[in-house]
Amino acid sequence: MLTGETFPAEKAAALLPGGETALAQRTNAVWMGTHIVSGSANALIVRTGKETEYRQSIRAAKLRLKKQILNMASVDLAISL
Repeated sequence: MLTGETFPAEKAAALLPGGETALAQRTNAVWMGTHIVSGSANALIVRTGKETEYRQSIRAAKLRLKKQILNMASVDLAISL
């Protein structure tokens, strides 16, 4: 889940270790709405629209909610029978 930082966080243009890195641990990435409080930066936009991490997390949350609703509906049906 994308939560943002309460305090400034240092970022660096370095490669991350191999494998999947959790979003919060991606020290070489900034997110929509990022403010630079000191120094300077260049950024490369790698995803837009429906392909962003934010949109993917919304899609995953909606899928979990649908599964929970279907599960509750099946329990209600079983109880009523």
